[in-house]
Amino acid sequence: MTVRYDPRNLSKVYVAGPDGRYHPIPYADLGLPPITLWEQRAAMRSLHEQGSNAPAQLAMFESVLRQRDLVEQAASKTKAARRHAQRRRDAALATMNAPSHEGRSVDYSQPVTPSEGEVWDDA
Repeated sequence: MTVRYDPRNLSKVYVAGPDGRYHPIPYADLGLPPITLWEQRAAMRSLHEQGSNAPAQLAMFESVLRQRDLVEQAASKTKAARRHAQRRRDAALATMNAPSHEGRSVDYSQPVTPSEGEVWDDA
């Protein structure tokens, strides 16, 4: 009997029937989340490294869900860290209250010459 699967979603396998068509066969427990082949392999590898020679199905799904939570937490922390770094860069680049005459001091003994935009002509 020919059995095929989609590595992106192991919640179903496809069995070739006598008519030549493939029939989807879902998990026995429909309450389990769909997982990818890569998630399944990583979970099994992790469980074997922890000393479990024949991990139960429940342990494998728990391992997959823990790994997903870990990835989600890391992504949110990374996103927050990127936002924080961008805010620091934006604050450093802000021109408000920044001196426009870097390295020069103002000579208050000289008369002030207004720029063209500051001259008010009452005539």
